Amino acid sequence: MNVKHVSGLEALIQQSLKPIVREIDEQGVYPVQFLKLLGKHGFFGSADDSPAKLLKPYLALLEEVSSVCVSTGFSLWCHLAGLTYMRCGNSTYIKERILPAMVRGNNLAGTGLSNPMKFYAGLEPLHLKARKTQEGYRIRGTLPFVSNLAPEHWFGVIAEHCGQRLVAVVPCWAQGLTMQEKADFMALNGTGTFCCKFNDTLLPAEWILSEDADQFVLRIRPYFLLTQAAVGLGLIKACIAGMETSLDKQNGVNHFVEIQPEQVRENYLQLRDRLWELSGTTLDPHRLRPILEVRLQVAKLALTAAQGEFLYRGAAAYVLHSPANRRLREAHFMAILTPALKHLSKMLA
Repeated sequence: MNVKHVSGLEALIQQSLKPIVREIDEQGVYPVQFLKLLGKHGFFGSADDSPAKLLKPYLALLEEVSSVCVSTGFSLWCHLAGLTYMRCGNSTYIKERILPAMVRGNNLAGTGLSNPMKFYAGLEPLHLKARKTQEGYRIRGTLPFVSNLAPEHWFGVIAEHCGQRLVAVVPCWAQGLTMQEKADFMALNGTGTFCCKFNDTLLPAEWILSEDADQFVLRIRPYFLLTQAAVGLGLIKACIAGMETSLDKQNGVNHFVEIQPEQVRENYLQLRDRLWELSGTTLDPHRLRPILEVRLQVAKLALTAAQGEFLYRGAAAYVLHSPANRRLREAHFMAILTPALKHLSKMLA
């Protein structure tokens, strides 16, 4: 991200995101207009850009947005993940007719791949089943949580058919798709999260990204994980700033807290350097371990950093919806976001 882009992003965050962070957390406001503004200002790249070319700019974008609001950073991650699916797919229709509007911010995307990621780690069966028809495929099943959705948005799905798996993108207005909003979480209610039920929903051939989802997931999973880690880094950066602001309060008593900002910062910088190092290499889908390790360590450090800030702030942090309280709740989201800490630990065992 060049200097002009950085200053432009800072201005957008100051003008269009910071004023509504409290509403996002307290009222579950979904910051769709801010997300679309990012596209209108060119932060999503072009329809012709490859995922590899966009990886570092996406990491910088996600970290900066997430340092202000993890809820918005997560919604942004969902959109960027959806764009990666579209770019990596085989559908000319999606690349020529749908993707251009997505990168311009005229429309947004989500990701329904939480269940498939658990499936590929041996944690649960696929929830969606497909049957072949003359028009394409029809799918049945339920995805309990899909985020960054609104009536016109699209999202990725993987369904099983005769022992094989296919991957597609589907619009929220598809016939046979019923959506119920989920907004009773301890944090991140402003993420456009829905339970999606498919009842013989038609997937025309042009919506199919690949009929070999196994290979498709191998290709996109490194991007999926690395960009998630950037969200966690943004949260850690904000927690460090909060600790440093409070370090000398009450005659310096926070110097006696076990978690100290200089150590958290050192670990943060090491993880950030490692993340950027990995993103600058050719991503080998069969050598996932270094990426899994970074993703795991970021989630763990987010918990530590958020707890540290909470302890430093004391009673002020115990007020519901205070910034330190919000970040503590956001850190626990990072720990259970697919792939969760236990999921990552299993894959690394």
